[in-house]
Amino acid sequence: MFELMRPQKEFVGKRIGETKKALGVSFTELGNRLWLIKPTINSYAQGYTLAPLEVIEQLSKITGKSVGWFYFGDMEEYIRDYLLKKGQEALLADYPDLPVKLKAEFVNSKNSNWDWENEFGYPCEEAIDELFIEVYE
Repeated sequence: MFELMRPQKEFVGKRIGETKKALGVSFTELGNRLWLIKPTINSYAQGYTLAPLEVIEQLSKITGKSVGWFYFGDMEEYIRDYLLKKGQEALLADYPDLPVKLKAEFVNSKNSNWDWENEFGYPCEEAIDELFIEVYE
């Protein structure tokens, strides 16, 4: 399921907390909507435990946010974090808008035959590498 990019429980928890706040509900109420007890949803929101995919999928249905957003943030964040993990700090420092440009390339290519999406609707790692090489050259 995950290759180099893996969800970080602390950041997933932060997004769950943001969701709870945006919905204006308590941990108890959010837990009830997800069929979870308060300590379990609280553990996910505090980043002590990574919420399982089933919980993230339920949150996605409730909020309209993508599973990818809960796991990795916005697509630009995902692309930036991937490039950082690949050792491209200097390039990102010189071209801070590169993740935005790469996202635009992916989104605008949705009607083509290019299969770039992973199971979360974000670019698969190989697609980022391919497009990055094209843009970098």
